[in-house]
Amino acid sequence: MEQESLIDTTLFEQNALKKVGEYLYGLPHLRIEWSLELSKVSLLPRSKPIFWLGQQGSQSNRLGFEKLDQLLVELACPEVILELKKRYDQCAFYQGLSLSLTDNNASKCWFVHYFDAESQQEKRLAYKWSITGEITMVDYHFHLFTEKKFIPQLQTLIHSDYQSLFTELISERRLIQRSGFWLQKVNRQVKEVYFTYPWQPKLTEFMSAHRSSFSGRYLSAFAPYQTYRFRHIGLSAANNQAAKLTFYFTAPIKATWPKNYLALQNLVAESANNIHSILLKKLALTPP
Repeated sequence: MEQESLIDTTLFEQNALKKVGEYLYGLPHLRIEWSLELSKVSLLPRSKPIFWLGQQGSQSNRLGFEKLDQLLVELACPEVILELKKRYDQCAFYQGLSLSLTDNNASKCWFVHYFDAESQQEKRLAYKWSITGEITMVDYHFHLFTEKKFIPQLQTLIHSDYQSLFTELISERRLIQRSGFWLQKVNRQVKEVYFTYPWQPKLTEFMSAHRSSFSGRYLSAFAPYQTYRFRHIGLSAANNQAAKLTFYFTAPIKATWPKNYLALQNLVAESANNIHSILLKKLALTPP
């Protein structure tokens, strides 16, 4: 029975990726994001990648957003979300879709990243829908670390298990001078805080710099992923019972389409390595 379950899961994973590829593969400005979640008991890849489309100011966004619209319909996205999507199509920088590769009954999610004229800030919204039709809105707010007034407040939002790591992170000169953080909120409550690393360092660099925050068994668990480059780190908020640390890996995908989740992870890693020098030049940075 276990073998049959494994085969069924593998086939579902392959079919889910194939379906997404039929609509999105080959589109301009396609990026894939996946994540690695660390809890007190395990380190596991989360089986819900995000497929991002779009680029700020690009004329090709319309084509990508139309294809995403078709895919959302195929995935039985609720009409209310499709109507919202139409409203944001004109002002969106990016849009994305997240779905499970292991469970067809798991919730799916549509993302939109846009510039809010009223607040003069970049914002991100997400609308999750369950198989029963229940809809949950998640919103994300971005702040620069140079806005120092937010840092004392930020510390109070971080889970107690990560207070020492937080202190280490805000002492990173490059991070503070060059980046910022996102607050993820559900029902106005902060659920996760994301630190953004636009130069996408290798995981091994992060682990070496913050070795005191991780036990030896976690360091060995990270070994298969140590050369992967990440863009965000998500820290659980203080109001979450379970403390989790999540690494997010993302890169543009052009050459081929992944047949399974492992191939997806490898494609993202290869692409992130290929564009790393470009990112450093764009950010006017030198390697650490």
